[in-house]
Amino acid sequence: MNTNNTINTNRAISTTNTTHPPSSKSDTRQFGSHDVYQDENNSSSLMRSESPSEIAPLPTDQPIHARAVEGAATPTSSTGIQWHAENYKLHSKSQSNDAQRLADSLLATYAIKLPVKVICDLGCGTGNNLSPYSDKFQSKVVYAVEPRKSMLDAIPAPASDQVKIKPQAADAKTFTTDPAQKPTVILTNHVLHWIDPEQMPEVLQNIFNQMDDNGAYLAAFYADTKQGLPFQTALDALKNSEAFESYFADFKPTQFFHNRQAMVEHLQATGFEDIHLDSNPMDKTFADRAALQGFVQQWLPEYHHLKETAPDSGIAESFLTQLIENYLVDTNQLETQPVFWRERSFTLFAAKPGQQQA
Repeated sequence: MNTNNTINTNRAISTTNTTHPPSSKSDTRQFGSHDVYQDENNSSSLMRSESPSEIAPLPTDQPIHARAVEGAATPTSSTGIQWHAENYKLHSKSQSNDAQRLADSLLATYAIKLPVKVICDLGCGTGNNLSPYSDKFQSKVVYAVEPRKSMLDAIPAPASDQVKIKPQAADAKTFTTDPAQKPTVILTNHVLHWIDPEQMPEVLQNIFNQMDDNGAYLAAFYADTKQGLPFQTALDALKNSEAFESYFADFKPTQFFHNRQAMVEHLQATGFEDIHLDSNPMDKTFADRAALQGFVQQWLPEYHHLKETAPDSGIAESFLTQLIENYLVDTNQLETQPVFWRERSFTLFAAKPGQQQA
């Protein structure tokens, strides 16, 4: 057993569903970000426009910082989304802030003894959080796992030459770690919604197997209660509208919002014993419509489905523009800025049994 890093997990399983009063734009949430996110490139594909023909296509995905990557190249993930590293870097500040707040809060809540010499960012994207994570956990080795090689190629060099980044092109079900250098902490920030519920047991088992004997899994993932929020309602209505319904006849969902009880049962079956799963409302503020549209464009499966199946028609841009407009109308924000966004997610701490107490 690795005794260099120990986690005090002398707690019962906590799966209480915290109830929160209705929130406003000024509410403070534990992980919800109230930074105002902007479209950082006024010449990008996300100019404020009602005309789909005026919206330029996504930029070409070019490597920013080339490095050798372990594993085979995987240009498209199981999500069916063609991720673009440049676009992701441009519009992922919100996700990065969420990830870092998650780490801060869980470090403050659970007795994780520092330094944690080896950690893993599973689903690391372009590596925005690798240096912040290594600082927060005082880590010398950081596994950077991401299915898409183009995203890994965009990982910046570590801020310190004392930190070793170990990139690996793999997904959550197939990634591996060195048996002699297993991570004590594995983190996923809003990654599990890309996992089909039928695949979840295998994914969690692999996460469990790849960490050391004192391992802990820290995560945030979208809750099934997200389905009733205004954006999801607007999305479902637009997909089923006469104008767009035919385009989604062969669409297969690639985002999944997981149920609390099912997730707890999966974690217990995997072998985790100390499980804390808490509700987490997430409120964000975007500078304007363009910033919100940029955020949504990078990850929305329906948009990427249209880009793939009707690439030259402009239908994807038309759909996205109409979706954002409908959302703003439904939330009485069409003529206002900044604009407000609400999510529903869970935060998770799950630890292996038998850790030595800190």
